[in-house]
Amino acid sequence: MVGIPAAYVGALVVGAPLFHIYKKLNCLSWPYFLIGGLICSLPFGWFYSGGANTHLEIYGLRNMVIFFAIGATGGITFWFISVRSRFEFRRSFLRESIGLIGVVIVTSFSLYVYYLGTSESLEGTMPAQNAEFLSSSSRAVQIELSNGIFVTASLPANLPFRPGCPIFVTVRRSYLTTESLYWVNGYKDSPFVNVWQILEQSKRNDIPRSCE
Repeated sequence: MVGIPAAYVGALVVGAPLFHIYKKLNCLSWPYFLIGGLICSLPFGWFYSGGANTHLEIYGLRNMVIFFAIGATGGITFWFISVRSRFEFRRSFLRESIGLIGVVIVTSFSLYVYYLGTSESLEGTMPAQNAEFLSSSSRAVQIELSNGIFVTASLPANLPFRPGCPIFVTVRRSYLTTESLYWVNGYKDSPFVNVWQILEQSKRNDIPRSCE
């Protein structure tokens, strides 16, 4: 339900000025509209993927690639229906080459992010250690996975530190080094811990701060 209004907002706020720029620069071939559709998808993709919380940090840009594909498809459709036969433009080898290079770069980046950004859900335990119960930013903690291996993971700011408690863990590879990155994304014994900041005090009192 949110997707259609958001698509119109993206087309008006981003797409209309971009189309005006394209006409001024005489960049009216299909590669530019594919890239333009992708650009129009960025605001909604960022909002939907949780740009203001830890979703992007944990799951990376993989979900954004879906919106890239939707936006690119919309851009190509708009070019085919409204631009291809209605506007005359002078073809230029340089402009066409720049547009095609842009499409290759965007496509390669999207495929790289999509296939490398596959995440896996694991379970583990939060060992006792020197860590703040709450923090304004993510902090590094040692966790024990269900297979007995200890790894360093990121504990997001919205999650309190609860030693001895069973945890849910998300792991994916780094886009730069391809090493495995781990995040604690919840507690198995108390799912409401994820919204600790907005819980009433009575609800907080019902959640033990330690499972040891």
